[in-house]
Amino acid sequence: MRILLLPPILLLLASGCGTTSPRSDASGEMTTGVGAEDHFALALKERMPALLASNKVPGAVVSCIKNGEVAWTKAFGLADLRMSSPMRPDMVFNHGSDGKVLTAWAMMRLVETGKVELDAPANRYLKRWQIRSTRFDPNGVTPRRLISHTAGMTVPGFMDYEQGVPLPTLAEMLEGKNKDDGTVFINWEPGTTNVYSGGGFVIAQMIIEDVSGEPFAEFMRREVAKPLGLSSLQWVWTPQLERRAPIPYDEEQKEVGYRQLASQAIGSEICTVPDFARFVAAAVTGPHNEPPVRGVLKPQTVSLMFQSQPNVPQSTGLGYGFGSAKGEKFLRHAGANAGWNATFLISPDRRDGFVIASNSSHGWAVNDVVAKLWAKACRGIDVEREQH
Repeated sequence: MRILLLPPILLLLASGCGTTSPRSDASGEMTTGVGAEDHFALALKERMPALLASNKVPGAVVSCIKNGEVAWTKAFGLADLRMSSPMRPDMVFNHGSDGKVLTAWAMMRLVETGKVELDAPANRYLKRWQIRSTRFDPNGVTPRRLISHTAGMTVPGFMDYEQGVPLPTLAEMLEGKNKDDGTVFINWEPGTTNVYSGGGFVIAQMIIEDVSGEPFAEFMRREVAKPLGLSSLQWVWTPQLERRAPIPYDEEQKEVGYRQLASQAIGSEICTVPDFARFVAAAVTGPHNEPPVRGVLKPQTVSLMFQSQPNVPQSTGLGYGFGSAKGEKFLRHAGANAGWNATFLISPDRRDGFVIASNSSHGWAVNDVVAKLWAKACRGIDVEREQH
């Protein structure tokens, strides 16, 4: 399945989300008693069974972020249809293109340590492959533009592979040898347009590896995952991880297996929903005034990542997508691979949001409704009514 950023989630704002006291459930995850004060949790409890059934989505896990931390995590539906096994909040999911934000953090680590200049030509850092063009200046392709989808590069997403199949190298992916996905090249003047490009993030992975001198996953574990305490975060399926994961299904609820992308930076990350929510929440001030990005990056760096790129209509940030309504800005992203769907959203000012992941190729339909439920519960807005 291709890795695409889904359309913007409409959110309109008003009142708060309510507060609850966290407790630990039998799974060991932090959860919340469903009381009258937590309208989002109540809405999920009421709506999710029918929502999953009507969209042929076996199950989903939702983490709610409040005050800059994960407040609770809830599991809904089934992890395994044949065995009727319930979904658990501590299960691992592939979060697809949501992981591009992780990749952007990794690139910014190299920028902060002086190993990469954000606006230098990407070719300066590439050892295995070079960007070439007879139409545009390749020097216009920079790390900043690669991780903000403003480099003018082609190929929005890449097909994945069954386990055991030899994977193409990054250079082979860029040369058009990843199934029928096509060659990655400059198709628009760099810095003038915002076109989603998984190909650009394959180049970003190559920069991270060529500059750091180590595999992408190892750099990510040391520089991002470990400092944030994301103990479940991995990038390659193993038998051990499969035992911790739900069964992934297609739109017709047929098992698709645990498939693998040839590039890790474009959306191969595997982790629990609360761990991914901890990463999302780390971008904002914590509950005890912990600084944004928790020391992995400088606060001014993440502020830069939240900014739209200059001279580019409908621009994204560095890794992050944007949404806004009534003056409030949201950071967001969505991801999808065969058998998996995920979405996150967070308000950097009010420090609340959510992460959802499901074990279905059709999970985007559930994600969209859950976003509207969150908007209604946490901002007091009936999105459906406001759309007319």
